[in-house]
Amino acid sequence: MFQVTEKLKEGIKILNQLSSSKLNGILARVFSAIGSGQPRVFSEEEETKLSTSLDLSLENTQLLTHTIAYIIQQASYNIVRPNLLAEHLAALEVDDSLSAVIVEYWTSNAKVLVDSLRRRNVVEKQLDSIAWELHVTAATSTLARQTQPLALLQFNISEPSPAEDGSSSSLVMQLNKQQLYDLYKNIEEIQEQLDALR
Repeated sequence: MFQVTEKLKEGIKILNQLSSSKLNGILARVFSAIGSGQPRVFSEEEETKLSTSLDLSLENTQLLTHTIAYIIQQASYNIVRPNLLAEHLAALEVDDSLSAVIVEYWTSNAKVLVDSLRRRNVVEKQLDSIAWELHVTAATSTLARQTQPLALLQFNISEPSPAEDGSSSSLVMQLNKQQLYDLYKNIEEIQEQLDALR
């Protein structure tokens, strides 16, 4: 469930230094921010106060909040059961008492958080349609009989707005044969991962 990186390991080390009561307060803010779609858990001023309170550098405080937010986001998107979350936290080497606090908070608040995530779009932009053209240059004045196929893809994108009169834009890509093949391979990989979730 968790992609273990060096940053995550560093964040876990910082997390393991927290007291249970301070973790509870941070969890409340993380749940609130994720549930309401806020891009930041704390404002800059709040982060400064929190770093002073926790006796951490501002960078470590940000890493701590990002680590906790990552754990909760992954648990939310995977709709993980409390006992499984506890196992994953143990695998990350989260202190047992802090793991218990996270699992308890998750058990009490997961339903509300997951329901709020289901009601909103994960991304603001949505793909409406794709138009394509194939251009082939058979020869040029300098190179005879050289075919250079190029695919033009136009992605029409809508941006939903609260007034329901969402604006739209388009993204045009020009790809040679290898680039088109690479794009196709990436889309196939995404499709396999989506199929595995079913």
